[in-house]
Amino acid sequence: MAASRAVGVDVSPVQLDAARERWGGLPGLELHQRGALDFMSETTERFDAVHSAFGAIWFTDPDQMLPAIRQVLKPGGVLAFSQRPPPRRLEDRHAPCPGAGTRRLIPAPERAPCPPPGWAARSRIL
Repeated sequence: MAASRAVGVDVSPVQLDAARERWGGLPGLELHQRGALDFMSETTERFDAVHSAFGAIWFTDPDQMLPAIRQVLKPGGVLAFSQRPPPRRLEDRHAPCPGAGTRRLIPAPERAPCPPPGWAARSRIL
């Protein structure tokens, strides 16, 4: 069986430091400080899966992001992503980000640049 590899990409050095602290000892882990689109446009590697947890898929134009993901996925590869639900009330816009505990608050945008329902027309890209 081939060794597993995980490649993490984030523009934030703070996020990468947190990833190193939590998972840095795992064999096969690579972390890159880059924008997701930049990384995908420059790599020649192909991946079994692309996962975005409240990341670039949230704030990047799907007309750019989906073709870039398709380019790096192997045939039959999987795109998995987490999406924060829209706030129901204005006062919920600064609620803690799920999974982040109470130490970090992430403001929810009034409207996502292109919320998942808007992706339906773009899904044929993949």
